[in-house]
Amino acid sequence: MGKFFIFLLSCLAFLPGLYAAPVSVVGSVVDKDDGRPVELANVAVLDADNKIVAVCATDSYGEFRLSIHKGEYTLSISFVGYETWEKPLECKDNDIDLGQIRLKRSKESIAGSVVTSKTLIRREADRIVYDVLEDPDAGKLNMAAFMSKIPGLKKAVRNGNLEYKGEAVKKILIDGRTNPMINEGRQYPMDFIRADYMSKIELVLPGSPEYGNSEPVLVVSLSRPFPFGAVRIVCGYSWSH
Repeated sequence: MGKFFIFLLSCLAFLPGLYAAPVSVVGSVVDKDDGRPVELANVAVLDADNKIVAVCATDSYGEFRLSIHKGEYTLSISFVGYETWEKPLECKDNDIDLGQIRLKRSKESIAGSVVTSKTLIRREADRIVYDVLEDPDAGKLNMAAFMSKIPGLKKAVRNGNLEYKGEAVKKILIDGRTNPMINEGRQYPMDFIRADYMSKIELVLPGSPEYGNSEPVLVVSLSRPFPFGAVRIVCGYSWSH
């Protein structure tokens, strides 16, 4: 048994990336002309096959942070109305600070701009929309953790419920209606359900003509129905309702 254990450790020694800590990549995105932060710009890390391996959106200060494993990638930053910015990214042992990245405004009109497959999160007239299933983290995170990928949306310290920029999210709709499993008064099941049960998240901002709301509204479209009776969650735990 002891010899087998030593042999196993010897084999693992030839897998240097197995337990390697991820590399942190940070930076900020601003408008090239006026220096203002670009909020909700899509920051995507692409592998050699042009597949997204990590993605996030910039916050209200234009800042972003990503964690990826060692390797060679392409960093792509896009936002409607701006030219896409790309740069080769080689991740080794140390974290990377890209500093300030200045996006150049597109010569095309915003109406004529094309939203590419790398644009997973976007700002519309009265809401922020996130295409969940296009994000590789959808199968790794639970619903609650995934919500925090929308800048400004997070759990309140006082009660664990969602809030957007300090305002409580008091209305939650699942597939357009109130859901008995997850709603404004019952949010903890989101800690136990994988994010890929969702296909799209819409954070409707106060003052929407459609909802006539004075507070943020969360609208979730499902990729498949929640199971009845019990919900299988990450780590093998089940919650019964």
